[in-house]
Amino acid sequence: AHYLIVTMYFGLLGLPIAGTISVTTETLVVPHTFKSGVLIVAVGMLGVASQACLNKGLSLERAVVATLIRNIDVILAFLYQVVIFGDEVTIWSVLGTVCILTATVFVSWRRYKEQTNHPAR
Repeated sequence: AHYLIVTMYFGLLGLPIAGTISVTTETLVVPHTFKSGVLIVAVGMLGVASQACLNKGLSLERAVVATLIRNIDVILAFLYQVVIFGDEVTIWSVLGTVCILTATVFVSWRRYKEQTNHPAR
């Protein structure tokens, strides 16, 4: 299947669901300025583009490597949190990240070893 199919179906399914929830819970907020509207559209377009790039990358790379690379977003989130937004990183955030990254590395290492010991035929 083409890598954009998943991205487009996610958007086509998510839009009516999010719209219905926003309207029924009366939490729909319409942007008041042109700049806000442009920023919302830009975030949406960048989200679709990043998901498409992720799907294409995952289709080209082995799952072990892709899983490790995918967890770089945790590190980037910390960098954005500190550098761009000026927020402090708590010890709980650091411990949670260490747990996630450690588990990912161990699982990926095990899968890598299994793949190298038993190559696919």
